[in-house]
Amino acid sequence: MSSKKDFDKRSIYTITNYFYWFFMGNLYFLLLNIPLLFLLIKINYYGIMEASILEIFLCSLPLGPAFTALLGVMGKLLREKDVNITKDYFRMYKMNFRQAIFLWMIQLTVLIILYVDINSVKNELYFLFILLFLLVSVCGFYMFPIVSRFHIKSKEVIIMSIVYIFKKIKTTILIIMALLLNFMIFYIIPGISVLFVISLMCYAIMYFQNAFLKAIETENYHRKNFL
Repeated sequence: MSSKKDFDKRSIYTITNYFYWFFMGNLYFLLLNIPLLFLLIKINYYGIMEASILEIFLCSLPLGPAFTALLGVMGKLLREKDVNITKDYFRMYKMNFRQAIFLWMIQLTVLIILYVDINSVKNELYFLFILLFLLVSVCGFYMFPIVSRFHIKSKEVIIMSIVYIFKKIKTTILIIMALLLNFMIFYIIPGISVLFVISLMCYAIMYFQNAFLKAIETENYHRKNFL
């Protein structure tokens, strides 16, 4: 009887910790992307046409480093089953900032160009631009997990990300399905899910990327130390 009570207490303690870690990670991500949140509110009220390309670009810049830091924290949580959410998040944010924002600027620029092209052409190139837009978007779900964990040059990161989209096609499909599920949850219960959904999405990405990241580790790339 005593052992059952101890097990129940440990289970409640573990669940409570995960709720706390997901909530705080989500909160830090949102706080670091306040300009983007205000822009999304503006777009929701007035429409996308009221936002300039420069405004979208500048407000979206903090997204890359914040996303990379959250991926790093969720990756550490998967591996070690424990994190110091505040200390680990901002340490990873600082450590990965330069490379994450550099790669995100490249990806964001390409995405904006493709978005403009999609809305400009009405011929057979329309579907090509959509396909390229999706490909570049998915590429980020390989790039930033790599940046969050390994010391690898940006050029190599980009090449590896593109290659592994197709090499790990099952993982790519699982990540896309996890993203769609998170968007559905957010659409159905936006009030509550907004507190956790980004952390859950990053946790799912790192979970499905586990084999992919281990494969990189076997190639003798230097792993980042977040202790």
